[in-house]
Amino acid sequence: MPCLCITTNLNLDGVDTNPVFSEATTAVSTIIGKPEKFVMVILKSSVPISFGGNKEPAAYAEIVSMGGLNSEVKRKLIATIGTILQSKLCIPRTRFFLKVFDTTAFSTKSKIGRRTEQELQSETMPCLNLSTNVNLDGVDTSSILSEATSTVASIIGKPEAYVMIVLKGSVPMSFGGNEQPAAYGELVSIGGLNPDVNKKLSAAIASILEAKLSVPKSRYFLKFYDTKARFQPWMEWIYILIRTYCGNDAMDV
Repeated sequence: MPCLCITTNLNLDGVDTNPVFSEATTAVSTIIGKPEKFVMVILKSSVPISFGGNKEPAAYAEIVSMGGLNSEVKRKLIATIGTILQSKLCIPRTRFFLKVFDTTAFSTKSKIGRRTEQELQSETMPCLNLSTNVNLDGVDTSSILSEATSTVASIIGKPEAYVMIVLKGSVPMSFGGNEQPAAYGELVSIGGLNPDVNKKLSAAIASILEAKLSVPKSRYFLKFYDTKARFQPWMEWIYILIRTYCGNDAMDV
């Protein structure tokens, strides 16, 4: 079943979210070509998100499906979901990022047609999605979002105006069999990633999380996904900071 998970920095208390669920369900079902009864839609609100270095209304979404996805379908999903969020939640379509993952796409050979400005922006902008088991109540999340934005833009070499950062707190998480402070991150970018860049990003983001949230660098996992390498979707650089700070042998344990 297709699953669409939408995360936004808006507070939805008192907002009638039923139209969002209803229209998103219908859109996914119609565009992908699967029955509505098999479509799941998740809507998370009040999540610290920065886009272009500011915290104006924005949204990050992921859709996972077993088949039914291609360039044309993705283009329609970006445009349609973006329109729903703009009309129902007043989130500008230019401040919406959609990551699409087809669980059957071990290899892809589809032609890429002309793309809309929104699709190009959604694919071009790097997005760093961070989750931690640390409670963010009372934490200055603005400084974390700001530093992370500058870091990603600087190291990858893309303008801050196209960098999105999502920060989720109080997420149940275990590392090494215990629930001490830890963090997990995913960074999506079209190009700009390689082993050296990934190592620098891992170290830099780890330093921010340690300084701002007291998450030890050795308890942080960062996954990289270069959409430019879509023809080999399973070849992603994965770094655990244990390797950086405890040596290469730690990865063989």
